[in-house]
Amino acid sequence: MTATSEQSPSRRPLAAAVQSALGSQYATVVASLVALAVLSPVLASGSLGKSALLSMLPFAAILAVAAAGQTIIIQQAGIDLSVAGAVSLSAMLMNTVAAGQNANIAAGIAVAIAGTIVAGVLTGLAVSWFSVTPLVATLAMNGLLLGVVLEISGGQNAIRSPERITSFALGRALGVPDLVWVTALVLAVMTFVTTKTIYGRRFIAVGISPRAARAAGIRSIGYTVSAFTLAGVCYGIAGVMLAAYSGSPSIFVGNAYLLPSIAAVVVGGTALVGGKGSIVATALGALFLTQLDQVISGLGGANSVQDIVQGAVILFALTLRGSLLFVRRQIRRRPAARPEVGLPDPEVQGPALAGRPDASDDVH
Repeated sequence: MTATSEQSPSRRPLAAAVQSALGSQYATVVASLVALAVLSPVLASGSLGKSALLSMLPFAAILAVAAAGQTIIIQQAGIDLSVAGAVSLSAMLMNTVAAGQNANIAAGIAVAIAGTIVAGVLTGLAVSWFSVTPLVATLAMNGLLLGVVLEISGGQNAIRSPERITSFALGRALGVPDLVWVTALVLAVMTFVTTKTIYGRRFIAVGISPRAARAAGIRSIGYTVSAFTLAGVCYGIAGVMLAAYSGSPSIFVGNAYLLPSIAAVVVGGTALVGGKGSIVATALGALFLTQLDQVISGLGGANSVQDIVQGAVILFALTLRGSLLFVRRQIRRRPAARPEVGLPDPEVQGPALAGRPDASDDVH
């Protein structure tokens, strides 16, 4: 064995370890969170204190739920631009139906989520049955929903949320904001449905390749409609949470969730081309973006600066993901080390050659 062949066993585990680390969907977002946690107190003093974290977590929780819906759509190779309208509609319906009365809380929640579900079903039908591009379909639905919000509200902010649901949204259990527990439950259910069930496996297959899924006997239309329906559920819940936490949301309160919901998915590592994704990684991306906004606010940055930073984060995350994929491909293409071919060992092959009549001819 030569020196090259002796080193190959040690190189192979190293290459496998590097490839595994680069392939982990959580690697980038966890590293980003750690880096931000280290830099936060340096850039903005107090941005990582207990009170700052407790005030930041409810906003991160609301964004995580909205971004979960965006993740489901992106797994089907689309982008949902109706997030703003859906969240705004949900918040408006919640407070309008509840009318500030504790007895109407259940009705308000039901109507709010039902409204966004209907919007999701209609969008899914437009995309699957009428072959409308998701970008166009969701953009049109967003305009429709915002128009409905304006009609319902009459141009006025929503009525204040009932006292009981506001107290819940502002409360804590075991020292953790109640909205975080609500988000954990929603994300757990959505993760189970999209990853641990037969539906989830087929859902991923349709997202990777609708044509291959159809060849395997999977009707992609139903999964496309269900994706927008599940997203509608997420947007509806996010709108209810937002209405409860803010008390009296503005008319177009959901506008602030369009770009961040996409950014959270990208930071979480879900590919924009569809297929596999992680709702949990998206939630970590939402946590990263919310803390980043808090640092920017601590530095005196305006909302416009936050928008610029979020756009830059999307571009950086996409560039980083492309670079990591390139490195992984290079590692896969690296040929395995082979032993070098040299002259035969005279001590081993000499006797065999000597017993042959044309041994001298073989050697020469």
